[in-house]
Amino acid sequence: MRLMLMKCGIFLCLFVSCACGYAKNFSYIDIVNNISAAIQTEKISEESIDPPSVAIGGIWRDAKICGKEERYICIRSEVFNFAVPRADVFPTMWSDGGFLYKITTRDKFYLLGVKLDVVYIQSKQRDLKYTFIYSRTNGLVAFKVGVDSDCALYISQDAIGFGNLEQGKAGLIPP
Repeated sequence: MRLMLMKCGIFLCLFVSCACGYAKNFSYIDIVNNISAAIQTEKISEESIDPPSVAIGGIWRDAKICGKEERYICIRSEVFNFAVPRADVFPTMWSDGGFLYKITTRDKFYLLGVKLDVVYIQSKQRDLKYTFIYSRTNGLVAFKVGVDSDCALYISQDAIGFGNLEQGKAGLIPP
């Protein structure tokens, strides 16, 4: 059902209010299905609840952003969760908000024609499997969500994604 909402819900918005003083809107798109996703810092709809909040297909949910004093740069909600350590070096596994995150691959990823060093982070959340593609300098550049082969890949439409270093010390990726 959740996957169907993501595939057919047409729009996913994550409304984020950064406690660290850096505010930016982040846009993602599933180019195969032409479904948008966004992490934003202000209300764009009268139907939305106050930020930080998460909407899928127009249904709004409260969200929480990790503060500077916490171990992670993260967003937590009942429909979308993402966390990366605020450490000099990433561990291979960590847990946040009841979900396990595991680095599976270190690789290169091309975003808007620029080659980035990234890590692929897997996390099973409820009945969905997520693969987050994260760059320490560019933040969350893409994420894949789904069940087995039925999945959607959302790619950042901008050079910088949620969780980049300007939002706080996100961590260095060891070689």
